[in-house]
Amino acid sequence: MRERLAFRPGIDWSSGLAASLRGQIDFLMREMTRQDGVADNPVALASLTDLVVSLVLRGVPHNYVERLGSGRFGAVPAYVRRAEEFMQANAAVSIRMEGVAAAAGCSVRTLDAVFRRFRDTSPLAALHAIRLEKVHAELRHNVTGATIAEVSRRYGFTNPGRFTAAYRRRFGEWPAETLGRDSR
Repeated sequence: MRERLAFRPGIDWSSGLAASLRGQIDFLMREMTRQDGVADNPVALASLTDLVVSLVLRGVPHNYVERLGSGRFGAVPAYVRRAEEFMQANAAVSIRMEGVAAAAGCSVRTLDAVFRRFRDTSPLAALHAIRLEKVHAELRHNVTGATIAEVSRRYGFTNPGRFTAAYRRRFGEWPAETLGRDSR
């Protein structure tokens, strides 16, 4: 099923590809006002446009970011795939990074390095995101009639205030707004 491209709110412009995107936008704005600059050269403008689009798709969080892949030529090490599969399968149980690394077949240090390089995040942040996605899906369908607190606790969110803030940052809405949306 295809969904429209939806960018998530909250861009950290200070690091990663988002910082590169910001620099390119600043450069582009300067060039647009300059005579005989990039704007007047179709080949240079097309190349710059490709770069900006690539930075937007790779550096700004959206609903297709996982499908794009990361790293050189989109190749992701097996360590990352195995770790993500393990985290998906065990999102509702207590997980230590040592266990994730063992399931992936590498050390914790290697796991951290490959996640930072190929996913631009830490393994712990990836686990947090997976758990948020699981809560979101469960709240949308709400087949069990569970409360928001029950669902969030099932996935390890023990502080309601922090959970609610993280949920809103990730999905742009409150958990109560999601609750039972697909079951109505």
